[in-house]
Amino acid sequence: MNTSVADLTIVVLEDHEFQRNYLLLLLKQLGVSKLLEAEDGESALNLVSEHNVDVVICDLKLPGMHGAEFLHHLGKRGFEGGVIIASEEQQSVLEHSFQVAKMVGLQVIGTVAKPLRAEWLESALTGFCRE
Repeated sequence: MNTSVADLTIVVLEDHEFQRNYLLLLLKQLGVSKLLEAEDGESALNLVSEHNVDVVICDLKLPGMHGAEFLHHLGKRGFEGGVIIASEEQQSVLEHSFQVAKMVGLQVIGTVAKPLRAEWLESALTGFCRE
């Protein structure tokens, strides 16, 4: 990919406003300026369709459409960017969602239990940019 973290366009899919704002703040501190946000899977799918998105950071507990279902739809639409699965769900649910994402051809950058730490996020995104 050979771009920098600051050049990425990132969709943050998180239904809890506090968590979403926290993640947006972390990304801004990493220099990311092209940030899009969604509270539910349908809105996030629309953002991915309308913009040239590099990375989607996805919660799993979402209203209407569970995160694993969102990942399934994202993969079926041919999304070629990276995905970070971030959730408070049990490790088994994170692993299941990771498997769903891989089965539909998504490039999973990582799965992580919330809250996200800036160091982990920076490392994951920097690694993605080098690919």
